[in-house]
Amino acid sequence: MSATVAHLLSLAAGALAGPPAASLLARAAAGLAKPADRLSESAFELVERTFAPLRRAASHGKDPSAVERRHLGVAGAVTGSGAGWIIGGGGAALAAGIAGTLLLPRVATWRRVRYGRRVEAGAAGAALSISGALAGGGSIRAALAAAARELDGPIAIELRRTAVELEAGASLDGALDSLIARAPSRSMLLITAAVQLQRRSGGDLAALLRRIAASVEDEHRAAEEANTATAQARVTSMMVLALPPAGIAFAEIASPGLVSRMLGSPVGVSLVIAAGGLQAVGAVVVRRLARIGP
Repeated sequence: MSATVAHLLSLAAGALAGPPAASLLARAAAGLAKPADRLSESAFELVERTFAPLRRAASHGKDPSAVERRHLGVAGAVTGSGAGWIIGGGGAALAAGIAGTLLLPRVATWRRVRYGRRVEAGAAGAALSISGALAGGGSIRAALAAAARELDGPIAIELRRTAVELEAGASLDGALDSLIARAPSRSMLLITAAVQLQRRSGGDLAALLRRIAASVEDEHRAAEEANTATAQARVTSMMVLALPPAGIAFAEIASPGLVSRMLGSPVGVSLVIAAGGLQAVGAVVVRRLARIGP
């Protein structure tokens, strides 16, 4: 019950019972609204804490801890069970709860991988920016800070973290190792290896970084061309994988209770589990076949 509801109750009481009763009912409603508001705030805070790792994985590439993964698993079980119960009853609730428990923690991993790809996409620009700062006479520490200010997106976030670590007194090798640990990327590994090699053996680091940037851009261009060439096949495969679930959904709409009847016997449950397993295997195989690069 919110404060708005309490106010509406007081107005209704005033209309029905007069000013004295309205005053008493308004105070009672206000007393009930405060615990209800605190309860709703606590519930929202719990939901926010539970799903915050998904947001951090996408915005900062942070991998959830073991405790956070357990919380996500519980949230997936609760959400999946509720949705399954609404759709198909007890059997669907059990299957959907198990699926939610397994899938929701994986979502954090997928979002972190996508974050790493976004870092990879900005690696060429980072190499060029660092190279330009070095060519202007700056040190590698100053070049990293300048690149963090010049760029945007995940690559800027990671370079800014590295610059902060260096300002806090961390060694250059340690800060670069932390960068690779946070955002594993082949291109960033090349850049950090070039920096560390130049510190040990000398050489023109600015020119080397420019060559790395050109090589990374060529590689990204080739990957984009390959993705374009295989787009039709990938879309077709996803449509084929989506046909069985879509067929079941339409059949349930046309004949309500079909899913419940299908899951009402051990044979039906076994067939559904087997079909789901085959679908999962097919999805993995299609993903591996369509993957570009190592």
